[in-house]
Amino acid sequence: MTKTKEISSFFVVFCAVTLAFLALFAACERPEPEPEPPAPPVADTDTLPANKFIGTWVLCAMNNVNDEPPATCDLANGTADTLVFANDTTLIYIHGSNTKEYIYEFSDHVLVGYWPEPSTNNIKFSIRYYFRNEDQEMVLRGPFIMGVKNFCFHRISQN
Repeated sequence: MTKTKEISSFFVVFCAVTLAFLALFAACERPEPEPEPPAPPVADTDTLPANKFIGTWVLCAMNNVNDEPPATCDLANGTADTLVFANDTTLIYIHGSNTKEYIYEFSDHVLVGYWPEPSTNNIKFSIRYYFRNEDQEMVLRGPFIMGVKNFCFHRISQN
């Protein structure tokens, strides 16, 4: 065999081995890159508090807003005043045999009620509130028809 034939045979074998290697490499499955883990949720500072209003509440104490509300709500002194808050943002106020219906919304500390009929100036009340005694009592503080008062309501059902 001549030197030229040896080189060309070597070159043919080398090319065949290289092509086989490249074909084998191309045919191999490569693992997919791992997806990046999702970013942790960002705290939403604009969320409203949970709707603790839902349910039926009976008025059990009231006093002047300049005084601290009574420490406990005495149902024995309760009146016929009842508030019913529904999931659909309807608020029903029952006073004796009279019933009034409002639409309500709330923020961290303010409860706002509207007449259900659309109008340009339909805000009926805007008052401060807080819950106490494991959310079974609600204190409303603000101006009412009877003056500036604290009203304490006790939850009698969660609807």
